[in-house]
Amino acid sequence: MDTQKYTEKSLSAIEKSQSEALRRKNSELTTLHLLKALVFQENGLVPSILEKMDLDFSRLKYLLEKSLNSLPSYSGGNVGTLVSSGNLNQAIVNAEDEATKLNDKFVSVEHILLALTHEGSNDPVGKIFVEIGLNRENLINTITEI
Repeated sequence: MDTQKYTEKSLSAIEKSQSEALRRKNSELTTLHLLKALVFQENGLVPSILEKMDLDFSRLKYLLEKSLNSLPSYSGGNVGTLVSSGNLNQAIVNAEDEATKLNDKFVSVEHILLALTHEGSNDPVGKIFVEIGLNRENLINTITEI
């Protein structure tokens, strides 16, 4: 990951996701952590996108918390090494691809959110998106409107 290709907001979301995983004492950094960082980013574009899509934000928050709470965590001392899940690594690659497809020089939060739509319905993020009615087509339409 070339951090020079990422906007401040997208780097901030990635950092927040790491902090969230550490705070929860999770040993693996997942797409759930990243989604939470995007959804709750102060003055972020993702909350505006989701609001414009008229999605059930309280349901999203509930499902996200429920999924995060189901992740394995360490009890006791320090977490130790935090590793990125395969799905998270793929999402980062997909975000870079999304930026390229849209002829953008930098990977921004909307590219990351679009990348998360690649998650299948067996993945926790994919399940959340299905439950709240977020799909790739609607997301792309909303992003182009903004």
